[in-house]
Amino acid sequence: MIHIQYWMYIEQELSDLMESFGAVFQVSDFELDAENVWEWIEGKSQSLQAEINITREHTWDKGEYSKPLQIRIKFTVQNQIQDELINTLGKKICKQFNTDVIYGKILYIKGDVYDFTELKKFSI
Repeated sequence: MIHIQYWMYIEQELSDLMESFGAVFQVSDFELDAENVWEWIEGKSQSLQAEINITREHTWDKGEYSKPLQIRIKFTVQNQIQDELINTLGKKICKQFNTDVIYGKILYIKGDVYDFTELKKFSI
């Protein structure tokens, strides 16, 4: 499955961000869930033909605002990801949330440890 990954830092709860992410990705039915370390919202974008997963570590009381909010877009059809799409989505996220957004690779290491490799930054 082809995917695009972004991350950003924002001091708001995922539950408060759902509507704004819905506007960016044209998703009307995000679902919010959590477990011990992670909280996330998931939904499907018919216009992008993709599954959207947005996740961040939390403390049960609130999100870990010092940790990156990870945005994964998994395309359900096999198509080429063009730089134009990466740029368009990165700019939309940046503008919607008025914060810097980074496009790159998020690599799982072990446990709750991830490695982030920046490929492009979208600035406000």
